[in-house]
Amino acid sequence: TITLIVGYAYPFHLGDSVTLSAGLGLRPSLKYRLDIDGTALGSFMSGTAKLNQAFDSLMSSPSFGVPIDLGARATFPFGLSAAVTVKDLFATYVKSDATDSKYVVPVSVNIGGAWHPNLKQYRWLLDPTLSAEIKNLNLVVAGESDIWKQTHIGVEFAMLKNFITIWGGLDGGNPAFGTSLDLFILDLSVAYGTTEYGRYPGDQPVSNLTVEVSFRID
Repeated sequence: TITLIVGYAYPFHLGDSVTLSAGLGLRPSLKYRLDIDGTALGSFMSGTAKLNQAFDSLMSSPSFGVPIDLGARATFPFGLSAAVTVKDLFATYVKSDATDSKYVVPVSVNIGGAWHPNLKQYRWLLDPTLSAEIKNLNLVVAGESDIWKQTHIGVEFAMLKNFITIWGGLDGGNPAFGTSLDLFILDLSVAYGTTEYGRYPGDQPVSNLTVEVSFRID
């Protein structure tokens, strides 16, 4: 996926200690998708089908779409905050070939809250955040997903001015944890978690270990 993100948010100050920020984002995106089932994988391994030909076909016909994201976040005294987002509005992707085939990414409504205490002079040493989120609330309300599967609860500790960050929690009822290093323009992170592909927790859990290296210019 190649994405350009363009967005704008505006803060509304509701008194001396409460701020409500509302924003909108556009994500013009090119998506490259290749669906490989067991038969196709066997063909690639046996040599009856060429993987490079499938890759060339994939790269020559990406799908394009411009989904819209909406969001609002409120901050309160004592480091408390709450937010709601609506993601992937109008997320219809059209394939740039003769078929003009389409696929749609479902809309997701997400809510969450966090507590980020200010440790003042010790904040450079330890900066904790406790957060909770329910993703795809629209699917939960419609009875198409289990609320426990969509619930994410965790705590994060940023240490030494964000040089080292460690986090852990429950992701859909499964343990998840990780760490990251901020090396100036280089970010290195390692995370372990479990993705639930079934409708309910425990139906089809798949554990995964992710290592990510990224470069950034602030």
